[in-house]
Amino acid sequence: MATFHQLCNIACAFPDVTQEAHFEKISFRIKGKIFCTYDPNTTSSTVKLSQLQQEAYTNSSPHIEPVPNKWGHQGWTHADTTKIDIGMLKKLLHDAYTLVAAKPIRKK
Repeated sequence: MATFHQLCNIACAFPDVTQEAHFEKISFRIKGKIFCTYDPNTTSSTVKLSQLQQEAYTNSSPHIEPVPNKWGHQGWTHADTTKIDIGMLKKLLHDAYTLVAAKPIRKK
């Protein structure tokens, strides 16, 4: 079971990550691009994954699910951080960070 403090420590340990406000949420960004948000009202986080990653994570845990709208079809995925273990959270954040950090490189 992960806390916001743990999520923040994991996310901010990646190179060049900034923590910024995003509406009523807290966002974690790489080069201005969001890879994770945290909602203090619901204690859930939302991460950006590929569709294959999203499918794998949602099949592995009932506490991880696609965002229920067009954002979910783009890989945005909710995770109840109070119900997943630290290992799963580290893996989710790593995959989200890696996907978003690599995007500018792929465009070149």
